[in-house]
Amino acid sequence: MSGKSQTTLEKVDKTFKFTIFIKISCDIYLDNTITSIINQTMDFKNNIQVILLIDTYKTPINIDEYIRRYPENITVIHLKDSAGHITNKSELIKGKYVSLINCGDYITSTTLENTYNYLEEYFNEIDLVSIPVYTTDKHVPDNLNYKFSTSKIINLVNEPNNPLTYLKSTFIKKDVLINVYSENNHEELPCSTLINQIILKRLKYGVLSTDKYYANTINNPHVENILDYMDNYLIKLLNMAHDNKNSLPYISYLITYELQNIIRIRTLDMLTNEEKKLFWNKLEYLLSFINEQYIINNPNITSENKTFLLYLINKDENTIITTSSNDAVIKIKDYEIDRLTNNKIIIDIAEIKDDVLDIEGCYSSSFNNQRIDVNLIVNTKSDSHEYNPEYITYDSPERSNIQHISITWKYIKNFVFKIPLEKNVNATYTLEIVLKHKGERIVYKPLISFGGSASISMSTPYHVRDDKILSFKDNRLQVEKYSFHKMIKYEAKSLMKILHKKKQGYMHALKLHLLYLILYPYMNNRKIWLFMDRSDSADDNAKYLFEYCNSREDNISKYFVISNEYRDYAKLNDKYDNIIGFQSLKHELLYLFAEKNISSYVNDFHTNPFYDKNNQLYRGIARPDKIFLQHGVTKDNISEYTNKYKKNVSLLTTVSTLEHDAFLRENYNYDEHVVQVLGFPRYDSLTSQPEKIVLFAPTWRNNINSAEKFINSGYYEMIQEVLSNKQLEKLIKENGYRFVFKAHPLLEEYVDLLNIPDYIIISRNESYQELFRKSSLLITDYSSVFFDFAYLKKPVIYYHPINDYHYRAGYYNYDTMGFGEVCVTENKLISIIEKYLSNDCIMEDEYKSRADTFFKYHDSSNCMRVYKWLLKH
Repeated sequence: MSGKSQTTLEKVDKTFKFTIFIKISCDIYLDNTITSIINQTMDFKNNIQVILLIDTYKTPINIDEYIRRYPENITVIHLKDSAGHITNKSELIKGKYVSLINCGDYITSTTLENTYNYLEEYFNEIDLVSIPVYTTDKHVPDNLNYKFSTSKIINLVNEPNNPLTYLKSTFIKKDVLINVYSENNHEELPCSTLINQIILKRLKYGVLSTDKYYANTINNPHVENILDYMDNYLIKLLNMAHDNKNSLPYISYLITYELQNIIRIRTLDMLTNEEKKLFWNKLEYLLSFINEQYIINNPNITSENKTFLLYLINKDENTIITTSSNDAVIKIKDYEIDRLTNNKIIIDIAEIKDDVLDIEGCYSSSFNNQRIDVNLIVNTKSDSHEYNPEYITYDSPERSNIQHISITWKYIKNFVFKIPLEKNVNATYTLEIVLKHKGERIVYKPLISFGGSASISMSTPYHVRDDKILSFKDNRLQVEKYSFHKMIKYEAKSLMKILHKKKQGYMHALKLHLLYLILYPYMNNRKIWLFMDRSDSADDNAKYLFEYCNSREDNISKYFVISNEYRDYAKLNDKYDNIIGFQSLKHELLYLFAEKNISSYVNDFHTNPFYDKNNQLYRGIARPDKIFLQHGVTKDNISEYTNKYKKNVSLLTTVSTLEHDAFLRENYNYDEHVVQVLGFPRYDSLTSQPEKIVLFAPTWRNNINSAEKFINSGYYEMIQEVLSNKQLEKLIKENGYRFVFKAHPLLEEYVDLLNIPDYIIISRNESYQELFRKSSLLITDYSSVFFDFAYLKKPVIYYHPINDYHYRAGYYNYDTMGFGEVCVTENKLISIIEKYLSNDCIMEDEYKSRADTFFKYHDSSNCMRVYKWLLKH
């Protein structure tokens, strides 16, 4: 029986010990799940029934082999063909006990045997038993796993703070499950409501410590409809608990725990004004049943959430600030909301460039920003100076005010100090926080930690730049003139610190630090440039710039880096003798001494050999400037991801004045000299020899992280609409064209989930440059590949049936600046394709003019311009 077959509802006369439901949207992870059930120590054929709930018609579910092997054990239900909830067909359930496993999850091999024995032994005491949950990848435990320290029955009258929220990992008596649905008129209940309605009957449940449930995702469930979540889960259970006072403490603890999912929501802007009123009424109703002690002494609530929940309960009380000579406290009633000295400064940038010390970071507290200042005290041997910062704004959530349900709870103060060093060498730099309150000025020196872009870390608290050493000691920065003797002393201290702390990866770090010391006299004065595209491919700006620079005689050692596991490594290695493997020992050592790390990508997992080796252990001795060539023209506002505090690049190349200006305007916070209009190196090699090829190249969606999300997304629908369109197939064939589908690298692992007709060519190995050269027409959604196509004056069609792109809109307007028509319907898309196929795919004059206006350079000198800039800087 395949996924396309009809619903299987045949009655099975055989009875089983367990019925396990598996809900599947695609079969990509099905084997892991069903194999863990088939391979139980309890005999599968005689004891276990599996009901597969297939909730998609979009892709075939490959279950034929399972049906063939176990026809009496496996039942299939296509939910789209089956009205109502599965429990409406209780005659299908042949197990004494019932559970649900999500597709992709799995259980340990003794789970069903141990669970059955436990439920049988305590059949008259409990209706369900649960096992602990861990993630499938790193086996991270769920927040509530503390209750599984030993196998036992939890009496919730005596131990009410033991919330149970998962239906998965829980095994329930069939009769009890069916009765609960009958009581609810067979309405489908949220899983957490169902399980807790069952718990309320006895106020007891069993826990087994002997087995484990491994889940793809745990913790922090996303509340899609906040009002439904409150009504159909929290308030519903609270109303049920009214009939039994013994259950109120448990339900109150449960609600307190689950309220964290609500207050995690930053803003209520998605609600109408009327819905906001309903929300606050419902929340106040729920809070009225929560004793403050349920919050204060609750280990299941994070410290920040505790203070916020206490604030919500007492928000009608006055918030007061009490002060002392060097501290201040915000209180509501007797509860401390925040203390000035509890908060520390994060230094994001600490580096010396062009004889200027750049210190950038943030301070976060519950004290309103208008009361807070950050000062820098510079002490030399002869005098002391106080510097005031420039305050800046970032769009990243981590550097923006923290909100809970539209209430600002933490204020972020982002600061920048630029200190000329001509008079401030051999000086110390101390950061101070100043609170102004009712005429008082409270000053304290906060603890400091370092962000990922700082040139030093707590493990390697020094950095050599030019003729100076920047170091951190006694909670302050220091700049002094470089000497080899001083550097050796700092490095020896770093080695001792790494050896003493023994952080993850410390042995490898010790080896690299020792090699660094040995090689330092020979490598310190070498000029080394490293070039990279992705760690798995070489077909972008860095590769083309490398080939240009490699032909220049300039006494600079140049290397191209790519993982030796991929075919592009072999291609380049046959041509050049300076190709090195990503994360090889040679790469690691060259990275420590390199002057520049030049890449088309900016994420560390593509550019930094230590990204997964506890990078802080190397940060102080790694010296390269980050050169970001970009892999596509930036048209959207990506300042949340590619800003200075996260990436701190020394050069960011652009192709257009519009693009350049957006980087300086939209809270990226790069200095003006960093963003340059130099053109893309790969454009020098763009050529056009069009064949009769239509190229379809959609981009990715960052919110998709599983096959199930992909299958159920509008993004999937959009791609499938294009691939399956019969009119398109007819047009392509009648006009003698070929249709090529080029999946985004992150889409490639899901391509097999698409139904792709035989006439469509899937491009897996061809480079983008080759596809641009041969193709005559491009269809895309939001992919920046259209800029390359427009640069060649070839026609582009944008297909935007839904507005689901993950980046915020930037300066680029598709309607007024686009290089082709924007289609929002399938019919219009086909019509525009037909138009271009009928005129030999000639770009219209309007769009040619837009391309001429957008790109600053139309020559073949992009590599030269970038190379000259790098030499100069």
